[in-house]
Amino acid sequence: MRYHALACDYDGTIAWDGVVSPQTIEALQEVRKSGRKLILVTGRELDDLSRVFPQMDLFDRIVAENGALLYRPATREER
Repeated sequence: MRYHALACDYDGTIAWDGVVSPQTIEALQEVRKSGRKLILVTGRELDDLSRVFPQMDLFDRIVAENGALLYRPATREER
């Protein structure tokens, strides 16, 4: 089985000064439309991320808190 996914960091990769540009949001939406899964990897705590990035639901999974938390935005499940 093959997985087609894009995994990216938040700060300094998709966000600059904590803000994700509209162009980056559009690009992520295009990747998602192509059938690929989106994974966000960040050192931020989930509560902090949700305050600065309301579009977390663009991602299929979020690895937060330096790998300590796996979050599924669609179901709000935390592990």
